[in-house]
Amino acid sequence: MTISVLTPATCTLSAGTLTLTSVGACTLAADQAGNAVYEAAPQATATVGVRCPFSFVGLAAPPTLNDAHAGAAITVTFSLGGNRGLPNYTYTWKSDRALGDRGCVQFSMALRDGSIDTLEFQLR
Repeated sequence: MTISVLTPATCTLSAGTLTLTSVGACTLAADQAGNAVYEAAPQATATVGVRCPFSFVGLAAPPTLNDAHAGAAITVTFSLGGNRGLPNYTYTWKSDRALGDRGCVQFSMALRDGSIDTLEFQLR
């Protein structure tokens, strides 16, 4: 099966990463070729309304978009997994009031093991 983007002005797909580049409609197409035994499947399409541009890897698990007020203190709870300290940690992020004009922002946390976790926020 081949997955492709039909709206390159709104989104791109490269090496399994779908990037939503601008507000609008992102349309993906799935095509499956036939062979000597089976006919080709008809093209299937799916359209996603993009409110906030972002990237994610893997089409099965899109990121969660969180709503918050610009200038608010946002508590982020995370786990390091396995036997690496406490079961849960919290971090409080004080968002800047000026970010409310941007609409969508990303909060990324880089840990010493090289992992990076990103949360998407729509600030009002």
